[in-house]
Amino acid sequence: QCDYSLTFDYLDDERNYRFPLSAITLYESGIRDKFPKEIDFDKIKKEKTKFCNFVFSNPNAQLRNQLFYELSKYKQVDSGGRALNNIGYAVSDKLEFINNYKFTICFENSEYPGYTTEKLVHPKLKNSIPIYWGNPRVGEDWNTKSFINAYDFKDINSLIDYIKEVDNDDNLYMSMLNEEMLIDKSKLDANIYYKRFDKFISDMCN
Repeated sequence: QCDYSLTFDYLDDERNYRFPLSAITLYESGIRDKFPKEIDFDKIKKEKTKFCNFVFSNPNAQLRNQLFYELSKYKQVDSGGRALNNIGYAVSDKLEFINNYKFTICFENSEYPGYTTEKLVHPKLKNSIPIYWGNPRVGEDWNTKSFINAYDFKDINSLIDYIKEVDNDDNLYMSMLNEEMLIDKSKLDANIYYKRFDKFISDMCN
């Protein structure tokens, strides 16, 4: 209904300018320059003293909650947000909190093509393997070999089986950490998006 739009949607329409939310996260956090990064495997192995974390404020994401409950039957999953909190306090620094965990549940609040937020970015910064769901087309921007993509599995049980496999195989875990996270850096380079957006606005005004 609009002459022009600015969205994170995958639209084959020259009137739409796609600007992924995760590109903004990379830009604002200054972490776009840290991928790829050198991996100190011995240091990481010593740091990862805890299994999995879960930090959310929205309690209404049913699939995310289901994973939390089911995975907790295998090992302790620490919830440090307001939703399903089981550590007795709400964490003030999410990045610091996830640093000691091998895995991070990073399901989005809802499912929508193109909707990938900081939830996928933050764990990778701390060498914690993301367990992701939310954007069914996430593999168009992100290398799905660098995280556990729920869309690769038929159900929660098969997803959990694979998490267990990675948890018990150091070589598999480290190989996933060592994967380049971005398929094409230009797709998530906000500097490029901002420059293109300038041109987009200029063209729209002319």
